[in-house]
Amino acid sequence: MLHTRYTPTIVLILILIIIALTPTCRLAAVGPIQQPGEPPPASTVPNPPPTSEPRAELPGAVAVIIDDHADARPQSGLAVADLVYEIIAEGGITRFLAFFYSRNPGDIGPVRSARPYFLQIVRAYQVPLFHCGGSTEALELIPRLGIKSVNELTADRVYFYRAKGRQMPHNLSTSGELIARATQRKGWVVALPTLPQGQAEGGRPVAGVSLEYRAFGWQAVRIDWSLADGRYQRNLNGAVARDAQGREIVADNVIILEVPSRSVTVDGILLSEVDIIGHGRAWFFSRGRLYEGTWEKSSAESHFHYRVGETEMKFAPGVTWVQVVPDLDKLDVKENS
Repeated sequence: MLHTRYTPTIVLILILIIIALTPTCRLAAVGPIQQPGEPPPASTVPNPPPTSEPRAELPGAVAVIIDDHADARPQSGLAVADLVYEIIAEGGITRFLAFFYSRNPGDIGPVRSARPYFLQIVRAYQVPLFHCGGSTEALELIPRLGIKSVNELTADRVYFYRAKGRQMPHNLSTSGELIARATQRKGWVVALPTLPQGQAEGGRPVAGVSLEYRAFGWQAVRIDWSLADGRYQRNLNGAVARDAQGREIVADNVIILEVPSRSVTVDGILLSEVDIIGHGRAWFFSRGRLYEGTWEKSSAESHFHYRVGETEMKFAPGVTWVQVVPDLDKLDVKENS
């Protein structure tokens, strides 16, 4: 029998070769190939890379799904959103569909997953949607509706990052710079959403409104919109609502829609069904007055139509928040003292 004997020198050379080759093999097996000039994937970036470049301007309107779990507060960028829809996502916990277009928000997050009713709103505006996955129905609906999707769970992860100081899944963020980069590289041209502006007739003077969202197994979240200096200030559970940058959340208009909704379990996951296509009662708060009217949305492609009687509702220019609730009668209107 032939015996082969390795000298210590040969063994050492073999070990060094193995060590040198191992990192290359591992890197080749992880994630998508990073293109020149792209930020690293979200899974490897604890914070966005520092840059001395000036902030990129937003190339039009974009929409972002933002988390409102208790561990997600305070959210980043929410105070500079131009239009925000707040809707129950599951178990009574809400999420925001926030539109940005007039101001660069800087950091935005935490970013969460999409639901069908958010997509049915986005489709009418035809703007890019930044999100992290979605329910099975939502993911099937995205291509059917032709949504301009920027999804962190695909190769688009380069337009997101994980923020320090928060636990997953409440730490995924994007930013104005990454949004601008994504829309420019994809060649998207987007328009700006608008609401009919002007001075509405009628209404009655009120000081604001209070509402609650009750989550299963969680304490109810109380939201107060209080008139202050001609604008509506948001209070959350008795404290002034601010974003992570310390900016107060205020609105020029608050729209509250009564929309049928229910909790369902799909594949063992608790979700909400919200009939955002349809019609119902609505309250409009603008310029210190309350207007009782109706809303209608006939399809995913159509915008909401807001009316007081037979007249189209007109709003003050500026920031608008839309609260979607199952029952207007449970709200508390704050009369002028």
